[in-house]
Amino acid sequence: MLPASSLARYFHITKQKTTTDKPHRGEAIDMKKTLATILMVGFVILMTAGFSFAEYAMGGGENFPYFQLGCLIIGGLIMISLKHKFQKIYTGEVAGAFALYTLYIALFTLPVMEAIKNWVS
Repeated sequence: MLPASSLARYFHITKQKTTTDKPHRGEAIDMKKTLATILMVGFVILMTAGFSFAEYAMGGGENFPYFQLGCLIIGGLIMISLKHKFQKIYTGEVAGAFALYTLYIALFTLPVMEAIKNWVS
């Protein structure tokens, strides 16, 4: 029969956490990283929904820019994954970059181009 310490090592038995144990620094960083990612996901969803509503209101269903909406969604997913992967990127920086990306995508849609053309002439 093996001693208890050998059994504990074999089955990877460790001391269970109690409520008085402080979280490790790595756990706090992981929670902060997850919270920043969740905030970024919410921002991307709100910006994409705002883009969709504005484009539908301006152009109607027949001129809805599905391709630009797809590019906006894929760009948002890429920015969220970059934010999650690299911890040193601030959430505000990613949110600002996505807001500018949304603006640039919106500028090159047919309803906005027609509105700018009518405004200039």
